Amino acid sequence: MAADPSAVAGSPETVVRLLELFRSGSTFPALAETGSGERFVLKLRATASGHRSLATEFLGNRIAARLGLRVPSVRPIYIPSDLPWEIGTDEFHDTLRRSAGWNLGVAYIDGARPITDFATERVSLDFLARLAQVDDLLQNVDRTAKNPNLLVADADVWAIDFGGCLFLQRIIDSRQPYKFGLPGRHLLAGRGDCEAPRIAVVPQALGMLVREMPPHWIEDAGATPAEIECRIVDYADAYLRHLESSLTQQR
Repeated sequence: MAADPSAVAGSPETVVRLLELFRSGSTFPALAETGSGERFVLKLRATASGHRSLATEFLGNRIAARLGLRVPSVRPIYIPSDLPWEIGTDEFHDTLRRSAGWNLGVAYIDGARPITDFATERVSLDFLARLAQVDDLLQNVDRTAKNPNLLVADADVWAIDFGGCLFLQRIIDSRQPYKFGLPGRHLLAGRGDCEAPRIAVVPQALGMLVREMPPHWIEDAGATPAEIECRIVDYADAYLRHLESSLTQQR
């Protein structure tokens, strides 16, 4: 990452004000504005899931984008220790104070609404096929019919919330052989029209995404960024073998 921006007032990656607390609870998602005037949904490092969740969300989102799925962009953003308390509860302010430093920002999509009833929404088959393959690769157990984690804005559908995916946990813990296939509760599980492999996976390119986030997000989980980069490449190679096996069985 670039040098600590905390001494640079109004730098593009630094939060300058908080606009709204979306809901209370353990994660405290809040709308933040950075020095560039961009708005992000802020995910804090001092919540129960900590740095590993930020790393999972960051890498999952970046991998999804690299594979052509429509997702809001993510970036590390910096919370200065003296950021004024403008919104929320005492508990939120305490979490915010303990989160000073690098956190995760998810680009805010103006006018977006959550999809609450997936069955009634019109979502293109191309989007669903990409979603199915991305969530297979990332082992996303948190996208169900009751909780699709999808947004719609101006007829465009966006996939969000990759923090609950299992891929990074399995990579860090070195649990091999890796298992693939959509999780049983996934909203697309069993839909053959959505599970055909359609996306080119380049293992080395996915591994290099580790270099785009703060190193301590991974180091705090007990592995070096270089180690995780290599393991992501191995994991993606295993996924390619999984796809090839699936194609062979279909022939």
